[in-house]
Amino acid sequence: MIERCRSRTLELKREQTFKKLASKEKKGESMEYRYTLEEGKELLKEQVPDLANAFGALCDEVTKDGALSARTKRTMMVAVAVAQRCETCIRTHVKAAVEMGVSRKEILEATGISILMAGGPAMAYTSTVVLKVLDEMGA
Repeated sequence: MIERCRSRTLELKREQTFKKLASKEKKGESMEYRYTLEEGKELLKEQVPDLANAFGALCDEVTKDGALSARTKRTMMVAVAVAQRCETCIRTHVKAAVEMGVSRKEILEATGISILMAGGPAMAYTSTVVLKVLDEMGA
C-alpha cells in the first residue's frame, strides 16, 4: 500500500512537472530539466540497474589514464558535448575538466574543434553554456 502511494505521488509530481515544462516550451521560455543529473541517474539505477551499472563501468574505464591522460580525455568530452549540443553533458564535463586543472583557454580551444566540426550550433553552445559554466566556476 505504501509503495502504491509513493508510486502515485511520484507519478503526479511527474505529470505536474511535464505540464509546467510544456507550458514554458509553448511560451518560448527556456527548457528546464525534470530531474537533476544526479536524481535522474539514481532513478535509472533503481529502474534499469543493469543499464546504469554498465554505463558507469564503461565511463570509469574510458575516462581513466591510459595512452591519453584522464585530463585530456575530459577535455575531449567537453568538445564532444558541445558538438552534440548536450547542455547537461557540457556542464558536467566543463566542471570536471576545471577541477582536473584544465584551463579556460584549453577548454575554449577544444571547443574550437566542435565549432569546426559542428558549425553554428556548437558556436552557440560555446558562447552561452560553456562560457557560463566557466564563469560560474571562476575558471
